[in-house]
Amino acid sequence: LHAETQRKRDTRAQFFTYFSKEALQCVLSKLRKMNSGPSTVPDDTAALAALGGSSSTSSSDAENGPETCYVLSLEGGVIAKKADDIDQHQDGTDAENDEESGTIAPSIVSSVMTKEELHDASGFSIVCWMVFLADMSRGVVFPTLWPLIQSMGGTEIDLGYSVAAFSVGRAACAPVFGRGSVKYGYTNILLLSAAILVIGSFLYAQAPLIGRPGFVVFTQTLLGVGSGTLGVSRAYTAEVTAQRARTTYLAWLSAVQYFGFSVTPLLGSAMTVFFEDGNRVVGRGFFLLNEFTAPGYFLSILSALTIGLLATYFKDRRRAKAGGPKSKKRASVEQVAATKTFLGISTHTACILGCMYLNIVVKGVISCFETLGVQVAQESFGLTPAYAGTVVAICGIIGVAELLMMGFITRHMSDIHMIISGMMVLIVGLSGLVGLNDTADNAAWRYIFTIFMVYGIGYSLAQGAVLGMFSKVVGRVPQGELMGWFSVVGAASRVVYPLLSGYIVYYESIGLLCIILIGTMVASIVYVLANRREFSHLSL
Repeated sequence: LHAETQRKRDTRAQFFTYFSKEALQCVLSKLRKMNSGPSTVPDDTAALAALGGSSSTSSSDAENGPETCYVLSLEGGVIAKKADDIDQHQDGTDAENDEESGTIAPSIVSSVMTKEELHDASGFSIVCWMVFLADMSRGVVFPTLWPLIQSMGGTEIDLGYSVAAFSVGRAACAPVFGRGSVKYGYTNILLLSAAILVIGSFLYAQAPLIGRPGFVVFTQTLLGVGSGTLGVSRAYTAEVTAQRARTTYLAWLSAVQYFGFSVTPLLGSAMTVFFEDGNRVVGRGFFLLNEFTAPGYFLSILSALTIGLLATYFKDRRRAKAGGPKSKKRASVEQVAATKTFLGISTHTACILGCMYLNIVVKGVISCFETLGVQVAQESFGLTPAYAGTVVAICGIIGVAELLMMGFITRHMSDIHMIISGMMVLIVGLSGLVGLNDTADNAAWRYIFTIFMVYGIGYSLAQGAVLGMFSKVVGRVPQGELMGWFSVVGAASRVVYPLLSGYIVYYESIGLLCIILIGTMVASIVYVLANRREFSHLSL
C-alpha cells in the first residue's frame, strides 16, 4: 500500500492535497462510527462515498484485522494511514475545535478532507436572503424618510431619532436571538424575525395616516427588532464554512447586507419618481399608496413570502460533541490567548473587545451618511432626494462588488492590512465634505466623491475584514451569542452616531462632523498597528 501511494505521489504529485494528522484522525474516526465499531473495517460503500473517499485493504491487513488501512482518494491522489495508528474518538473533530466547545458543526467533519468550503449551500442562500430583506427595510426607505419627517413637521433631530430607532430595536434583541438560535434552533428564530418584519413594515406604511414623527420612530424600532438576526446569520455562516474560507463567505454575507441598505435606495428612488405624478396615488378610505407608504407594503409582501420559504426549505443545524487532541497550532494560539494584558483581562478577551470597538467606529461612519446623506445633498449641494439615492445606490453596487471579490483580496492582503486600508480610504472620503459653504452652491462632485469613497470602497473593505477577523478570533465555538453581541455594538454605533450627527449638523456643520469622524479613524488605525501581532496570531 505504501509503495502504491509513493508511486502515485511521484507520478501525479500535482493532484495531491496533503492534510494534517488531526484531519485524517477526524475522518477515520467518523468512518468507524458510521459503521459497526472502532475496530471494524468500514465496508459501507455509501457511507464512504458520502465523505468523498474509498477504502482499500491490503493482504496483510485482511489477515491481521486491526492493521486495516484506509485509502481516501482526493482529486486523483491517495492518502493512506493504518487504523491502529489513529487514536479512537467518539466523534470526528477538527483540530481547531478540540476543547474550545462542547459542540461542532457537521460540516467540520464532512468537509475536512475535501475542498468543500460551504456545507449547506441552500441554507446559506436563504440566510443571505434574510440578511438582504432585513437591511432592505432600512435601505428602501432611505430616499423618502427625510421628506416623510418633514411632511410631519419634524426636524433633523427627529430624523436622527428615527434612524437610531432601527438600531435600538436591532441591538435590543440581537443577543436574545443569538442565544435562542443555540437553544431553539435557527429556523424558529428566523421565522419569528420574519413575522415581526411583516408587522413592522405594515405599520410603517400607516405612518402618513398617523402624521406623527413619534410613530415613525416606533415603527423603525419594530423593524429593527425584526432585523435583529444579523448575528444569527453570521453564526450560521461560520458554522457551515471551513475556516480557510471564513472571511470570504462572511464578506459575501456582508455584501448581501450592504446591498440591502446601500443599493435598495435605488428602488426607493424609483418609487418616489413613480408617484411624483399625483394621478398614480391611490387613496381609498384608510388605504393610501404613495411614495411614503409603498416601501412599507412592499416589505410586508416580501416578509410574508420569506416565512413560507423558511418553513419549506430551510433546515436546522445539528451538532456533534467535540473531542480529540490539540494541534500544535491550537496549543500555541491558546497560550497567547491566555496571557494577561495590562487591563487584567486575557489577550483573547481583549482582541474580541478590540474587534467590537473597530466595528463601532466603521459602522458609525456609514450610519452618519444614512442619517444625513439626503439632507446634506439637498441643503449643501441642491440635489434632489432621488438623485442622492441614485448616487448612494450606484456606489453601493461598487461596494458590493468589492465584497464579492474578497476571496481574491484575501490572497494578497491580511485582515489587518484590509482594515487599515479601508479606514484610510474613509479618511480621504470624509475630507471631501470639510470646508463646505453654507449655501447650496457647492460642487456636486464633492458629494459624489465622498459617497464613492465611503460607500464604494472604504466601508466595505474595512467592515468585511473586521467581521472576518472577529469570527476567527472567537474560534469554532457556537458563535450565535457572541455574534449577537457583535451586532449589538454595531447597532449601538448606529444609535449614538446618528443622534450625535443630527445635533452636530443642526447646531454646527457637516464639516465639523467629518473632522470628528476623521479623528476616530486615525485613532483606530494607531490601535490596530499597536496590536497587530496579537490580532494576527489569534486569527490563525
